[in-house]
Amino acid sequence: EKDMEKKIAIPEALKSKILKHHQEQLLEYVSEYTPAELAEYIEQLETINFDQVDQLYHDLCVDKKSAITAETKRVIEPADPDATFSRSSLGAEVKKVKQLGLEAIAEGKIAVLVLAGGQGSRLGYEHAKGMYNIEMPSNKSIFEILCKRFLRAQHYASEETHKKGAALKCHFYFMTSPINDVETREFFAANKNFGIDSDKLHFFKQGTLPSLDFKGKILLEKKTKISLTPNGNGGVFSYLLEADSKLFAEMQTNGVEYLQIIGVDNVLNKLLDPLQAGLAISTKSGCTIKTVPKRGFAERVGVFGKIDGRYDLLEYSELSEELAKKTNAKGELYFNHGSILNMLVNLKDLIEVFATNRHDLTKLFHIAIKKISYISKGVEVKPKENNGYKFELFVTGFLPFMTKKITFYQVVREEEFAPVKNEKGNPQDSPDVARQMMSTLHKSWLVAAGATVTGEGLCEIDGLITYEGENLTSFKGKELKTPCYLKLQLLSNPYHF
Repeated sequence: EKDMEKKIAIPEALKSKILKHHQEQLLEYVSEYTPAELAEYIEQLETINFDQVDQLYHDLCVDKKSAITAETKRVIEPADPDATFSRSSLGAEVKKVKQLGLEAIAEGKIAVLVLAGGQGSRLGYEHAKGMYNIEMPSNKSIFEILCKRFLRAQHYASEETHKKGAALKCHFYFMTSPINDVETREFFAANKNFGIDSDKLHFFKQGTLPSLDFKGKILLEKKTKISLTPNGNGGVFSYLLEADSKLFAEMQTNGVEYLQIIGVDNVLNKLLDPLQAGLAISTKSGCTIKTVPKRGFAERVGVFGKIDGRYDLLEYSELSEELAKKTNAKGELYFNHGSILNMLVNLKDLIEVFATNRHDLTKLFHIAIKKISYISKGVEVKPKENNGYKFELFVTGFLPFMTKKITFYQVVREEEFAPVKNEKGNPQDSPDVARQMMSTLHKSWLVAAGATVTGEGLCEIDGLITYEGENLTSFKGKELKTPCYLKLQLLSNPYHF
């Protein structure tokens, strides 16, 4: 014990940095720590970029540069019709556009990034949300559903570009959070990475930012613990703010030209969608965003629109009822680009946005004023009023600064958007709804292929068999009783491909 105590101390350079930034309260209880606690505390301190914390506090809290008050007059408009595409609007062009995407996928130019930092707390599940089983016949986790689709998209691209059997070249990135990073990696390892080559699979942890009190002092959550929160679903971009970030440089070395950024919880997510990729390439867009029409004006979903001439995500709370209800000549909602958290970004254009705006963080960060528990004079205080600031990056936060073209690709909700957010039994966005949507979609593919599907049970086709209904001709004239789960092993015998 004694030897250990001698060896561990807060490095002088770190101590002087803390004092230089007037955060001396961080050293208040250090003398009471055990060596193990001190070692862990030093690790927490080392994650803090004190210059950035100072800049965020001064820009956002003191100068309130980005504050939007009731007096701020903002011109809010819908997306331009000529920036909006759908499968039907592309008409005869679909085949050509899709082929461009299939070629890019076969060449490994598109990577997928899953924002997997969330826990399943709202589902009553205290693990990484991606590990959740929505209880389809296969009992697959959300992670497995996404991985199978990622693999099938590439096989599909190889088949359609006559490179059948070629090695799969696309890279797959997962942004985890400090809470679930270890658990997520272990889950993938235990499941042999769901068949994805380990050199194509990358995990990285979302950063954290300290909570501050109203005077800009970093708060302690416990005597031995700094109040740190994950830096938002746009946390991946914090790597673009570090001049020496390896993450994005590695993506470029890996041949990635486009990055598809998606949320973890949508089980109908089309990873590596060839049509979205082809659209991005043919329109030379900096960002190609998937949206769905809203269910009705009151649906609590963010919509994309223009604020003062620049594209951004408008939270449902930011749109007045009058604007939300407004319709066009066709009777469609004026603001009808509901976000499903799926965008394909041109990597070079994205890197440029952050390189250009690195010195003006106010543009990129959001500030939240919250009640934050803290330690004062050694005792935990649970405030009844707001007492501090938290900062986060939103994944759509770069849009207003994207100088390249932004396009919207409107898709069919029943085919592409079944988010698992709410607990079982909830009539919206719950595992029950997602299961039914997935089953209905898979049944429709089989029926289109000429099969008869009977019974009221669930129907599931393994993601490795088909990407969007192709490859099912062997079921023509067959009768399938539900519940059913069609997987590759089953197929090798009765119907072989």
